[in-house]
Amino acid sequence: MTAAANALIIGSGPGGATAAEVLTRAGWSVVIMEKGRNHLLDPDDLTRPAGDYSNDEIKFISRYFLGPDPLVEPRAFRRSADEGEHTHVGEVNSIPTTVGGGGTHADGKVPRFREEDFWLHSAYGPQEDAHVDDWPVGYDELEPYYAEVERAIGVAGREGANPFAAWRSGPYPMPPGAPMYGAVLSSAAAERVGLHPYEAPTAVPPATTAGSAPSSAVRSTPRETRSRS
Repeated sequence: MTAAANALIIGSGPGGATAAEVLTRAGWSVVIMEKGRNHLLDPDDLTRPAGDYSNDEIKFISRYFLGPDPLVEPRAFRRSADEGEHTHVGEVNSIPTTVGGGGTHADGKVPRFREEDFWLHSAYGPQEDAHVDDWPVGYDELEPYYAEVERAIGVAGREGANPFAAWRSGPYPMPPGAPMYGAVLSSAAAERVGLHPYEAPTAVPPATTAGSAPSSAVRSTPRETRSRS
């Protein structure tokens, strides 16, 4: 079978999926090629989740459920060329090889950069053993695009929760979801020592609404801890 397409995207992770969404919205015919297995959707009914995920640490960590399996696809590592071809072979910073890519196992926090993140060299000067440059664009130029992406994926958050966050042109598309049990405990501990935990913005819609992710994608909201001092 021969299929014609305007664009061929390699990899279905957050980057590839976003590019595909933008191109198809513009009327392009797009094909995504993914080497990994599909654990997201039922192949016999693409409107239903596959049901492959579970709270099984052995399955995810020791049996490489999301791949890649380092015994089949080992990766090499070295700190410099002086160390030869490699100093280690096996699992090295593995990213899931599956439909959805790294997005399937990300914790979902999606904070925006702050204004100063775009001009660190101007703000702090050169840093020893690091190459630091200012961005060619600033936060003010990118803010509308931040807002568009947040609307597209249904980012959940509470405006003003983080006192250090950059300005926003509008509220988060969705309210924060219920916190994880571990976040409840750690937040209470942080408050006892004078810190101010807050709900981190997440790419995890807390409920199904028109245009948002299905309820199968719902999970708890992580929290971050920052000091106001």
